[in-house]
Amino acid sequence: GLVGSEMCIRDRVIGQCTGAVLGIYLNLRHNPEVQLHVKFMKPNWKVIAPILEVGIPSVVMNGIGSVMNFGMNQILQGFNEVATGVFGIYYKLQTFIYLTANGIVQGMRPIIGFNYGAGEHKRVRKIYEITLIMCAVIMLIGTGICLAITFP
Repeated sequence: GLVGSEMCIRDRVIGQCTGAVLGIYLNLRHNPEVQLHVKFMKPNWKVIAPILEVGIPSVVMNGIGSVMNFGMNQILQGFNEVATGVFGIYYKLQTFIYLTANGIVQGMRPIIGFNYGAGEHKRVRKIYEITLIMCAVIMLIGTGICLAITFP
């Protein structure tokens, strides 16, 4: 039979396929403004090319992290299961800390954009400095937590 993660993936795929079929059915049946036809599904490379220019680097960056995790797990499995488990726990903790700092950066971007557009360059600099300090503090706290766990 299937184990935990395999069941989760299977259920996710079934859910996505069901949602796609239901969405197509409802649009064809109850939404006359949406016209689905094969003749409208020809690839338009003038539209696709800029999407790929932005999307491919993002896919590669996300993929590198997955490849790194896979490689580390393969290396650590050569030692024992405890090493693999410890890496998993560390990675979750590290991701939790990183995502906090990343959220601050994501929130900073529109604020800087609005102020830059308004010509408020001093304010842009101040926001940048505050964000940098906040992220540095979060990462230092995270480093301290990781060190405290590793070397009690």
